[in-house]
Amino acid sequence: MSDKPKCGACGMEIDRDSGIAYCGTYVRHNNRSDCISPLKARIAELERQLAEAAEAESSDLFVIQDSRSYVGNSVLWWAVDGGGYTCELDKAWKVPREKAEGICRDRSTDVMWPLALVSGLAQKHVDIQHLHAAEDATREGEKR
Repeated sequence: MSDKPKCGACGMEIDRDSGIAYCGTYVRHNNRSDCISPLKARIAELERQLAEAAEAESSDLFVIQDSRSYVGNSVLWWAVDGGGYTCELDKAWKVPREKAEGICRDRSTDVMWPLALVSGLAQKHVDIQHLHAAEDATREGEKR
């Protein structure tokens, strides 16, 4: 085991004389921010590309609402492959326009919505059942 100091960000050994580390990507840096800055820039670029790809994909997709009922204020979406219903947009069935039109043609209470529109309106929520289960587990842990 080496006793050389290591970069706090990448773990590469730092040369004692120069104070410089050489990362696995051959990036020379003198401190943690030098090491992390290029990584942060790359992550930001990848996130931008991912968002663009998701937006392009979602512009051609639709989700189906069952307008007969709601859960609280939440919309009921057809779940993946039409297997029930969900309030979570991430679990909703995303289908091309033609498929959505066919589904909605068969039942007037089914409404197709562009995924790109709905995605901008989505909010995260906490399922009370999960909250109570977590609370119960915490209490069980405290008893031990």
